[in-house]
This record gives sequence, structure tokens and C-alpha cells, in this order.
Amino acid sequence: MVRSHVFCPDEASDVLALVDPTLRSKISGTILPKQDVYEGIIKYAIKNFDSKTLEVNMIMKRLNSADYLQIVTAVCQLMKEGVLAFIIPPNAPPVVRDMLTSYSSHFHIPLVSTQPFSGSSGASSYSFSASISGSTRGALSAGSGMGNAVTSNLGISTFVPLAEAVSALLRRYKWQQVAYIYDESAVPDILEAIQNSGVKVSIAKKVKSEAEASDAVLELSSLGRLRPDSIEKIVLNVNNPNLVRTVLSGMIREVKSFKNLNIQFILASLVTDDFWQNIRFRDAGSSLNVTAFRLVDSELPHVMRFHKKMMQNANY
Repeated sequence: MVRSHVFCPDEASDVLALVDPTLRSKISGTILPKQDVYEGIIKYAIKNFDSKTLEVNMIMKRLNSADYLQIVTAVCQLMKEGVLAFIIPPNAPPVVRDMLTSYSSHFHIPLVSTQPFSGSSGASSYSFSASISGSTRGALSAGSGMGNAVTSNLGISTFVPLAEAVSALLRRYKWQQVAYIYDESAVPDILEAIQNSGVKVSIAKKVKSEAEASDAVLELSSLGRLRPDSIEKIVLNVNNPNLVRTVLSGMIREVKSFKNLNIQFILASLVTDDFWQNIRFRDAGSSLNVTAFRLVDSELPHVMRFHKKMMQNANY
């Protein structure tokens, strides 16, 4: 039997999953942000893992807050039962990445992340190294005796590189100039792909919060209104869903307010179907266009039909 312990803090932006490697029972634990999509992903994975010979049950537990002490306590409690892997989610705070990297290194536990790993010299291409702050290192050292271990050679990345796809879209759309918005987790490959495509970057804006994302919207809107006969083209390399929604929703409001404003986006990150539910694109009419990426099962009939039709297109 697999018992799945799911921790859902009221305020959090981090996920970690732990699995017990014993033969007869498996226990997994996850710390989730207060977003249904993450819980849905876990449930979907468990459902597909379930079988007649291995039953899966989910147990819910809520934490009062997602502070460092409670996260460490949850990890330690699950480690007492035996863990098989750590999972680092999208937009996880650095303290979570640091902590799990150290635990992975010290206890030789595999580490899974949706972001690319950067290995230190001599490490494998899948290793993950983190720069741990003094306070975090001290807490980790005191709690586990792991000292300055900050690199794990057991990292597995599920990151899907999109640089080549972005470059292909830029050539397809024949864009000559773009505005580039990115966050702290943005990989540099996207910007390099833009520059290698011969596309000029008119403005590069880093956003760390929803307030900064809103400021970027106002700045881009102002630039667009100065060129009413042109279409403002934006590459959005942001992995935090909340920041992406802030930018898109803000730009929709700007388009509604200024009828001569036309915007085209390329989202340089993967999105899921439910991502679009809370964004009112219809309010923008034809003045705002968004191209995004999502993973598909290439063996599904409708995907195969679409791909076949696309390959038959002379303009492809």
C-alpha cells in the first residue's frame, strides 16, 4: 500500500515530495502551495501509479504556515520513515532548493527539479549546485550535521528546453525586435536564442513581484502607445504563474483602455490547460495574441492528426 501524505500550507510557493523505499509499503509526502493545480498533478500521478497489486491512498495535512522551521520539521519527520526522492517545484524559494540540495548530498537521496541543474566542475551534467546563505547553512549544519555540503550529484531535471522552439517561432513570425521580460528562475538560453536569431531586444525587464510585473505592463503599454501603427512584441520568460497572469491580465486591461494598442506575446515557458481559465482574453479581442507551449502525448490520435496536417502545410 502506498500512503501519500500531502501537506498544504495556507501560504507557500514550494513543493517537495518524499517516498519511502521499503518493499511492502511506500509513503510519499508533498508540501504544496495553495493552488489546486499542484494537488491535481499529484493526484493524477498517484492515480496512474495505482494498480491491483499496489494500492495508493492520499492523506491530507495542513500546515499553519510555510516557514523554514515547519518545512524542515516536515522533511525530518518523513525522513524518519525513509525517503526515496526529493522534488523541487517551479518557483520554489532559494531556501527550499538549498535545503533539499544539502539533504540530497548528505543522505544520497535523488533530487528532482523542473528547472535545469547547473553542476560544479567535475560533477555530472545533471548535478545541482546551490549557493547557501550563511544563516541557512548554519541551520542545516546544526540540524543535520551536514556542514557545507551544497552540491548534489543525484539531480534529475524534468526541464524541457524551449530555446530552439522560441528561435523557430521568431523566424516564423519574422520578428525584428522584441521586449524581453524575465524572472529570477529564467534560463539564459532563451535570451541567447533571441539574440542568435538576429532579433533586437528593445528592452529587458526583470520582475520579482506582482508589483514589478504591473510596472512592466505600464512601461510596455506606454511604448506601444507611442507607436500606434506597430505591434508591440514581447517574449515573456517567466516561470511563476502568478507573475505571468499579472502581466497578461494587466496588458488586457491596457488593450481595452487604448484601442490603438496591439500586443503579441511568446510565453517562453510551459503552461497547462487550466492556466488560461482565469485570464479574460476575450476582453482584448484581436488586439492581443499569445503563443505558448505545452507538453502533449505524441501518440494521441488528435495530436497525430494535427501533426500530419501541419507537415502537409507548404508554409511549414
